[in-house]
Amino acid sequence: MAAEDVLIIEDGTGVPNANTYATLAEYKDYLTMYNNTAALAKTDEALVASLLSGADYLNTYKFKGVQSTQEQGLAWPRGEVFLRDDPLPLPDNVIPSVIKKAQMAASEINVGGQNLQPNILPGTFLKRNKVGPLEKEYFNGMDSGIYSPTFSFVDGILADYLTGGTGMYSLRTKRI
Repeated sequence: MAAEDVLIIEDGTGVPNANTYATLAEYKDYLTMYNNTAALAKTDEALVASLLSGADYLNTYKFKGVQSTQEQGLAWPRGEVFLRDDPLPLPDNVIPSVIKKAQMAASEINVGGQNLQPNILPGTFLKRNKVGPLEKEYFNGMDSGIYSPTFSFVDGILADYLTGGTGMYSLRTKRI
């Protein structure tokens, strides 16, 4: 079985077991466009795995609208999605090109070795470090919102399609 046979493409009909928006060929074209020769040197199996990770990562976002069907495997297609000042919603049977681009951008990050959804344990982070007489103060990372990496390129691609306009993993600043 070829590596790309694992991919089940969402075509806008709400495919129940879909696991990707982009095909392997589209992903390779994307990597070529951005001249990512290191990623292109990877096996098809590695590229397929990164596409699956990218699609899983996109499913963690809070998108505008509602899923077109309850049975669909991915977050898109969606209905009731209004963009900017457009009085008409996007068609509920279309996968916007930016969704595919965001998946491929996230997949590119993943194929480069970055875990898109790392398990991060709550811990303490340095809040203040006074030099003399020595003083250190720590705060809990979970309480402050520092708990996962931010991929600003992916967030930027998706901004118009998200509730609130920011990604799930955006850093929240708290003034203390």
